[in-house]
Amino acid sequence: MPKALLLRGADGKGSNGRLASELHVVSVSQEGTPTSKTNTITAPALTSHLDSLQALRALAATTVIFDHIAFIRWGAFGVDIFFLLSGFVICYISAIDPSQFFAKRIFRVVPLYWLCTAGVALIGLVAPSLLVSTSFSFPALLKSLFFIPYRRPDHRIAPLLFLGWTLHMEMLFYAIFGIALKISRKYAKELSIAAIIALALGGWIARQYHHSNLILNFYSKFVILEFALGIACYLLWARYGRVIRRVPGLIALVAVGASYAFFVLMDIHVLDSYGPGFRYVPDFLLRGVPAALILLAFLSAEEKFKFPALVLLIGDASYSLYLLHPYILEALDRKMFALDHLGVFTAFVTLVSIVICYGLAVLSFKIFERPSNQFLRNYFLKRRPASAPPESMQAAAAP
Repeated sequence: MPKALLLRGADGKGSNGRLASELHVVSVSQEGTPTSKTNTITAPALTSHLDSLQALRALAATTVIFDHIAFIRWGAFGVDIFFLLSGFVICYISAIDPSQFFAKRIFRVVPLYWLCTAGVALIGLVAPSLLVSTSFSFPALLKSLFFIPYRRPDHRIAPLLFLGWTLHMEMLFYAIFGIALKISRKYAKELSIAAIIALALGGWIARQYHHSNLILNFYSKFVILEFALGIACYLLWARYGRVIRRVPGLIALVAVGASYAFFVLMDIHVLDSYGPGFRYVPDFLLRGVPAALILLAFLSAEEKFKFPALVLLIGDASYSLYLLHPYILEALDRKMFALDHLGVFTAFVTLVSIVICYGLAVLSFKIFERPSNQFLRNYFLKRRPASAPPESMQAAAAP
């Protein structure tokens, strides 16, 4: 009987362009003599691209758009879906290629965030009346650029680019996971979960004894536990992925529909998180579990359902869509139309506005977001291994 099994990925490609599903198995006999053979694994192979996750990114970004339309005002849970997606995808891409992890994350997230932040700062300088609740100052700009939380004049804890608070959380998660990779590639996921739980628990204890501060309060919010739930989804998928993929499409559709409806009812306060039945359920579970069901349901559709190319394109551009859409909608709402009530005309204009958001996001993705990422990688990083995930897969780790 062998003492241990060490698995390393084969270099071969599948006929459909995906990573081969075979692993080279190196076993160590009782006498200590290495032997090797090629076996087919039972877990799902790591593929170079998951269309289901790109489609889910498109859904999550569109959901956040709904939250910024005056007569809708539900959809903040799109952020919860994004956080779980990040937890899953960071594990996924690091399993394929963990090299230079943090640099890749910075190149992916920072250029567009800095460009958008600079744009808001410029508007705050030359035409502050165009900004509803954001006021410019150089200290605020520096803190925003370098992910340092601060309290704004409107009492919100958010950067100049107000949706950037989620990127603060993302960067913290990347830092935690990057450190965990340095400590142990094998146990990086478990170490990250432990660190996230310790941070959330430590922040909660500090608040109970009034020993906390603004930065600790911000970065120890329980919402950070959703990244840990995303990692747990990856561990579940890595172990039972073939079972998940065999889930009937109708069951997956019902899971997505029921979870999404639950979120909507929470957002419009039909269901009360402090009411009977939910009072003692932590928010990160109340929002994290439905998001996890949606994530796993989409994964079950991989290779079972062909997502439209347009949906996948919106998924590719979802980071640009996420950062840009509030300002596009604000310009259309305040300067051209009043989208504060539901009607035939406002519904039509809103639909056109969402299409405009999609178009400008795709333009941003093609003109700046993807080229800046590729330029920085080509200039600063070593040549990517053949097995590394493509840009579209790595993009799934950002909002």
